[in-house]
Amino acid sequence: MDSSTNRRGVSPVESNSDEDEPRCLSCGKALPNRRQRYCSKKCRDQLENALKDFGTQLLPRLQIEFATFRFADEQLVLNVVPGQSGEVHSFFFRRTPGLEPARDLRRMYVQMVEQWQAAK
Repeated sequence: MDSSTNRRGVSPVESNSDEDEPRCLSCGKALPNRRQRYCSKKCRDQLENALKDFGTQLLPRLQIEFATFRFADEQLVLNVVPGQSGEVHSFFFRRTPGLEPARDLRRMYVQMVEQWQAAK
C-alpha cells in the first residue's frame, strides 16, 4: 500500500499529461523529477495526516468505499464512491490563494464535517 493511501482508499490523483509540470501533491511546488510525488518528507507527512482525517473519521460515517482528490490552482476536487453504488460523486472546494493544497484539504474536511453534522 502506498504511503499516501490510507486504509479507506483515499488517495491523491496525479496528472499523467506530459504537458503538465510535475508538482508536489502536498504543497503544489514544482518538482525537478517526474518520478517524485512530494518535495519533502514533511510535505508527504502533512498530506498523509490530512487524508487520515477523511479516511478514518468522515468517510466511514458517510459509508464511502473509495475516494480520490486532485487540485488545481483554484480548486480541490474530491471524488467519492458511496457504498456499493458504483456512482461517483464529486465535491468542489475553492482554494485559498497562497495556501498549500494539504491545508485546503483540511479546511475542506472541516467544512464537510460541519455540513454533515448540520444535516443530521
